[in-house]
Amino acid sequence: MNFSGGFVSLQDQNHVNDIVTVKQVYAGINRNETDALLKFFAPDIVRVEPEGFPSSGIYRGLDQMKVHLAQGRSTWAEGSCEPEQKSSMIRSLFLFMCESD
Repeated sequence: MNFSGGFVSLQDQNHVNDIVTVKQVYAGINRNETDALLKFFAPDIVRVEPEGFPSSGIYRGLDQMKVHLAQGRSTWAEGSCEPEQKSSMIRSLFLFMCESD
């Protein structure tokens, strides 16, 4: 399995909606709906892929995030991505993601 993590600044910071939002984001990723996913991210999003990962780097803003999501999803032959662990933080949500078959 490949694990990656990143800080995601969400527009809606209502703690009750965090889990619903995370599920909607993952469902959109799994359906390859890159454009629809952008509504879940703040304009100042910063996505960090650790060094050594296939798409390592720092992605800032919606334009870079759109390209990153599309490129990442295009490499999947099959399978889906599901949240493994999540922690709510002030103005951010930190996600640990894993690719699974």
